[in-house]
Amino acid sequence: MRHNTTIWVGIFLYIVYHFLSLSYSPLPWFDEVSFASMTQSYLVDGTFMETVRRYSVPHPRPEYGPIYFVLQSYIIKLFGLSLYVFRMNSLLFGFLNVFLVYKICQKFELGKSAAVMTIILLLLNPALNQVCPPAEWICSPFSFFCHR
Repeated sequence: MRHNTTIWVGIFLYIVYHFLSLSYSPLPWFDEVSFASMTQSYLVDGTFMETVRRYSVPHPRPEYGPIYFVLQSYIIKLFGLSLYVFRMNSLLFGFLNVFLVYKICQKFELGKSAAVMTIILLLLNPALNQVCPPAEWICSPFSFFCHR
């Protein structure tokens, strides 16, 4: 029983750490600025224009997956636009990714130890610890079915 409590406390602390450091690390990068501008464009006029690069990319960019920007726009409508709020969607989808990887391990019957070790290695991945996998990576394949 003590072992399970330790695991749950570790998971809780890991999640809290990510929520507390969401707006501090890393500094905003180009994709975030570009995607924030596309979300803002969707909120304003329903298009997926990269307004920060409107001269070099003068057309809508639906290839990134409209579902991501629609989800992002709902979050921004609820909480306002800030770096923390903008990253919240990616963080939540990153945690969903971890859960899905665990379920995939179970589906392939790798055993509980192998599934837990896979999750631990995934959670210790420096890229995941800096910014959870952006939600647009997850939403993109599904959004093409909805966009057409």
